[in-house]
Amino acid sequence: MTLTRGSFTYSNGEEYHGEWKEGLRHGLGQLIFSDGTCYTGQFENGLFNGCGVLVFPDCSRFVPHLISLHQVNHFLCFHFSIIWLVLCFISTL
Repeated sequence: MTLTRGSFTYSNGEEYHGEWKEGLRHGLGQLIFSDGTCYTGQFENGLFNGCGVLVFPDCSRFVPHLISLHQVNHFLCFHFSIIWLVLCFISTL
């Protein structure tokens, strides 16, 4: 598996900087949402996976052990290891 590094700005204003595999976010990277929220951590096949940190525009942080993330009807839903916690961000991924 060969990972490449690069950056991309999406049409909705989101930016990704990090590793890619076959055109998908994969490996270590940083995704900056259009509202200024920033996720830095691991991606797998285009989705959040593993460990990461969410930093919100007010500088508050959320540091879960993130198992997986999936998209449901334009909402991003996170599944965490200890409890189910759903954080939804309206997204146009």
